[in-house]
Amino acid sequence: MTADTTTLLPSALLYGAADIVAVRGLAKDDWIAPGDPSDEDYDEADCPVCVLASINLAAGRYHSEPLCDVTLDAAEAVAAHLGLDHLIGDVELPHDRMVQVLGAGWNDVPDRTEGDVVRVLRGAARKEAEAGR
Repeated sequence: MTADTTTLLPSALLYGAADIVAVRGLAKDDWIAPGDPSDEDYDEADCPVCVLASINLAAGRYHSEPLCDVTLDAAEAVAAHLGLDHLIGDVELPHDRMVQVLGAGWNDVPDRTEGDVVRVLRGAARKEAEAGR
């Protein structure tokens, strides 16, 4: 399902991701890898999504594909908006680190709400749009 993401701007992805979460709801504590046996029960068309899956879906990618350059840029914009970019740093496996920081460390916090995620995605999108990205 991987789409050509070379022309997508992070701001467009983040606005799209916010809309996806707003419609489908927020998922927590459940990252499903492609090929995982539990993936057979996953209905990508309408089930809730986490912040990272929403970015992938907004880019036309499979919900749990590793982040590509453009989706990673969008996720990094969210981390910066939250003041968490210092936790990402320059690491060898940025997707894995993003899953730890934005996924488990932010999205999955027990009191995190769908509204929180939508507001942060839209706030990060606005900042990116203002910067022309």
